[in-house]
Amino acid sequence: MKKIASLLLAIVMLVSLASGMGISAFAATALVTEDGIRYAENYVENGENTVKIVGYSGKGEDVVIPDTISGKKVTRISNFSFNDNTIVKSLSVPASVTEIDDMVILNCPNITAIKVASDNKYYDSRNNCNAIIEKATGNLIAGCKTTKVPNGVTKIGRFAFYNCSGLTDITLPESVKSIQHQAFQDCKNLKNITFLNKNCKICELCNPGDKTCDFTIVKGAAIHGYKGSTAEKYAKEYGRKFVALTQLSTPTLKAIVNANGTFKLSWNKVSGAEKYELYIKQADGSYKLMKTTTATSFTTAFATYGKQYSYKMRAVKGNTKSAYSKVVNAKNTKKLQTPTLKVAVNANGTFKLSWNKVTGAEKYELYIKQANGSYKLMKTTTSTSFTTAFATYGKQFSYKMRAVTSKNKSAASAYSSVVNAKNTKKLQTPSLKVAVNKNGSFKLSWGKVAGAEKYELYIKQANGSYKLMKTTTATSFTTAVAAKGKTYSYKIRAVTSKNKNATSNYSNVVNAKNTATSNTVYITPTGKKYHYSQACAGKNAMKTTMSKVKNTYSPCKKCC
Repeated sequence: MKKIASLLLAIVMLVSLASGMGISAFAATALVTEDGIRYAENYVENGENTVKIVGYSGKGEDVVIPDTISGKKVTRISNFSFNDNTIVKSLSVPASVTEIDDMVILNCPNITAIKVASDNKYYDSRNNCNAIIEKATGNLIAGCKTTKVPNGVTKIGRFAFYNCSGLTDITLPESVKSIQHQAFQDCKNLKNITFLNKNCKICELCNPGDKTCDFTIVKGAAIHGYKGSTAEKYAKEYGRKFVALTQLSTPTLKAIVNANGTFKLSWNKVSGAEKYELYIKQADGSYKLMKTTTATSFTTAFATYGKQYSYKMRAVKGNTKSAYSKVVNAKNTKKLQTPTLKVAVNANGTFKLSWNKVTGAEKYELYIKQANGSYKLMKTTTSTSFTTAFATYGKQFSYKMRAVTSKNKSAASAYSSVVNAKNTKKLQTPSLKVAVNKNGSFKLSWGKVAGAEKYELYIKQANGSYKLMKTTTATSFTTAVAAKGKTYSYKIRAVTSKNKNATSNYSNVVNAKNTATSNTVYITPTGKKYHYSQACAGKNAMKTTMSKVKNTYSPCKKCC
């Protein structure tokens, strides 16, 4: 039997050489890059402006195949390009390569890593070295010492693990749909091979019953798979030991639409299951893993209003996975939840409107009632509160709101209940301060009061009453020069023309006395003011005489 197997292998290799035109066929015509990569131009099968790699004569341990050579796209790696190479330790394949022929890296004992771009389309590499594939979505398979082929690999090519003496156990993920004949031939130490795909085609390219299929998996290896699977059929047909994997029962998936537009997915507990995988349907029709959980329910995020979503799931225990549940569909027919609006009257006569956060809402629209009874949009905000401007004292205001999303206008929530608010607060009482200026005048100042239109300043009279002295919109006022030594008293209040009842309380009384060294004021009969300064008492001062004119005094000469 070994002689027959060796003869068959030799024939296969010769056929591969003849059909694939291995490296020897290009020995005379191959071009070589500076890095020692041998290549042939104008690879007709993939177009005239393409290149295929046919060999390597460089001395580098880490070989990086370029995506273009001399401006031409590298699309293929030919048979035996790296076989029997003892120098190369790693090989990087670019995304431009769409074909890797048979036995490209056959008998490469030192290659420990093969890096493959994620979008390569076709791989059929025969490697019996110890390489580990870092990325692969096609058929390029990890080397001899791996125990688990990366998920995403779809095919294991002919002679992929031929004569791998270091291989003892290997698991083929569910993504592997086929293995070609003689894939695990002469793996003399292979004890267990596990098929997780129930329908994986074993000995692809051969007819059922073909004797060549007997070499696909070495004798002595136990085949693990599900009952009724292609793995079980192969084991029975070719006399291999079959070990049935534990079949988890299929969970029943249910979906309900919550009031807030999310979905609650729930399922029954599956005996023996360690966890559950939830999948969601993509736009291209494929399903993507959405959630892995140990629970028996999961609530999704807010779903777009009116859009249908599809889900399926399965139970998992180690490498054992149940069949997928039936697909359940769910559509968010619920509008956004209606927010609850609240209002509070602030001390300064403004209103604070606040509400709860609504799941799925992008923003909130606040409306105020008009005189004609209709509501007008007052504010759009992403916040959950808003403070209004000062409200007219004693007047009632009415507000309502709703939650909205730009994803679907139809999903806008219903309007909240109307809340009413009335400003029963007077304007805040201003705090009055006074300072004596150098010239004997007083500077009165106060803080700005929200909602106030103006301020009324009052001065104390001789009889103890207060008289309106000044009305101003400013927050300060400077008096005329005060009589020296006399105390003056002031108070103030904030007012608004919108409602006299909203006038603030009077401020605290402030007292001020002119203690500054200021001029004595004399008033002439004509009303003109003159000042007699203490500076006039100096030795250089001019003497003045005052003449009494109707109880007033006028200077005979100007002082100083």
